[in-house]
Amino acid sequence: MSDLLAKFFLILSQPETVAVVFLIGFWFHDRATWGIAIMLAAFSMVLNPALKEFFQMPRPSGAEGYGFPSGHFQGAMCFYGWLFVKLHNNWARLAIAILLAGVGYALVHMGFHFPRDIAGSIVVASIIIGLTYALLQREPFKTKPYLLACVLLGIGILPLAYMLFHSGMQKHSLAGYVAIAAVMLVWWKFFQEKDEKEKV
Repeated sequence: MSDLLAKFFLILSQPETVAVVFLIGFWFHDRATWGIAIMLAAFSMVLNPALKEFFQMPRPSGAEGYGFPSGHFQGAMCFYGWLFVKLHNNWARLAIAILLAGVGYALVHMGFHFPRDIAGSIVVASIIIGLTYALLQREPFKTKPYLLACVLLGIGILPLAYMLFHSGMQKHSLAGYVAIAAVMLVWWKFFQEKDEKEKV
């Protein structure tokens, strides 16, 4: 039963599930909230491999690669953690808190990570979310939040370069970088123009 519960929570934090949740929220709810959430999750994909390569802390016995901080949990924390900050519905926040606790439990229970890996992810994601929140209080990001992508893309060059020179580029790091740019372009080109027309 515990294995089934762990697998259920892991499904909710898979990139495919997150992408579907993002599209629904971005289209039907609030573009700024959900657009930033997915960009932070994509930035986590860029940053995490470099952090793992830097710390080089092993996973539990039998698991491949480095484990600190957990990329799976860091990405989930960036996405759902941002929603926790921005959504002011207490039921939604409770659901997010349960989901994140479940994902952390599942990663440890299934032997993918140590608790320290989850703790490290929480710290990294919290810093990313906190800095993002502070930046979005300032212009031009306050009125044009999609411009946050420019900052993430600029910063993202550093972990990409670090990985390139230390252990080689990882596909999902590059995919995260491309995803940030894609979200920004789609948001700016189609939805921002639509918003401006609606204001006229």
